Amino acid sequence: MTIKDYLTRFNIPGVHSLSSRVLTDYQRDDLPMERCFALGDFTPGAVLLAVSDGDQPLGIIDWEFSGVGRGPNGDMPQFLASLHLLLLAASPHSPRQSAINLLIQGACSAYRQHSSKWLPQPHLKPPTGLSVTQRDPEVPSESLQVFRSALILHGRELINNAVEREWPDSPQKESSVLIQEIVRKGAWYIERAGDDIEEMLDATNVEQLLQEDSRIMLRLFGIEN
Repeated sequence: MTIKDYLTRFNIPGVHSLSSRVLTDYQRDDLPMERCFALGDFTPGAVLLAVSDGDQPLGIIDWEFSGVGRGPNGDMPQFLASLHLLLLAASPHSPRQSAINLLIQGACSAYRQHSSKWLPQPHLKPPTGLSVTQRDPEVPSESLQVFRSALILHGRELINNAVEREWPDSPQKESSVLIQEIVRKGAWYIERAGDDIEEMLDATNVEQLLQEDSRIMLRLFGIEN
């Protein structure tokens, strides 16, 4: 419910359309394909790593919201949005930026190895000579719906965290170049989701998705050019 106010504060075009997509996706019934056990509020802060010279023990905390929920378009886009914030805030070409990018790539790759067992890879571009409506019949439309939902949630969490997080030297958040950039990036993901699958798969929209520099959601779903 906060998204509409945040988009308005940062003068993002199409506030009503974008905020409506967020609310509609949040309130809809879950698809059978997306239902799984989820932490419910998954951020990097919920992951504990022990200092170790050998195999690194790993622990997960904060289970109060756990239960049946959405995975590839719930827990994971939220977790990756937290890392995406840090990636955008890191100095270009710095060791910190490289480390965050490697962590994102590793998390996406590991999750995709697991999710590919039950979630078919969505194909954004139909084979040459076919229209958008002539997609691979072996790829259920639900996988495209899950991908679209992931775009919306990732964008939502970028915006929420950009505005609600305490940033150094940014008492007036609307004047912060970094926060403006993150909010615009979040709105970009929600915009790319379109009003429905057909709008998301518009050729021009798909080209923009495939050219996105971070490619985070593409990696999460195993999508290549």
